[in-house]
Amino acid sequence: TPNEKTEWLESVSRGLGFAKIVITTPFEHDRMIAFTSQLAHVVSNAYVKSPSAKIHKGFSAGSYKDLTRVAWLNEVMWSELCMENRDNMIFELSTFISELEKYRSALIEKNTEALKSLFKEGKMIKKEISDTATDEMVRFVVLNSAALHLVPTTVALLRHEFGSQNPMEILL
Repeated sequence: TPNEKTEWLESVSRGLGFAKIVITTPFEHDRMIAFTSQLAHVVSNAYVKSPSAKIHKGFSAGSYKDLTRVAWLNEVMWSELCMENRDNMIFELSTFISELEKYRSALIEKNTEALKSLFKEGKMIKKEISDTATDEMVRFVVLNSAALHLVPTTVALLRHEFGSQNPMEILL
């Protein structure tokens, strides 16, 4: 039964040292992965296409490094992942672009108060959604009555290839 599978999987996972386990549906998994992973890869990849990226040396610090880390990706794998999750990605990209337009408008209109408000709103949302458990990498397991779906081992191999210290960290 699904409950027995869930209990067994949780027991095995805790035995392997996983402290945070999220059990979800395939739909919810795909929706959240579009936001937490795939959008970040698209944003990072688009960000480094600025003409300023080629001349940034000596001016960048932690923010640049944080934002661009995942731009170094496997284009075949990420294209497939995004296309398989196309509807969720379109929603997340549309939402993100809409939010960026608000910042752009405030700058064009020289509206310092609107810009402050946008920054404050983002800071408050981040404060509201942050806690020690969610700031760490969350491992997703997708269960349904037909099968148990795990992150492909190719992801771990690619993470290893690109220098991850613990490429299995995302796998359960």
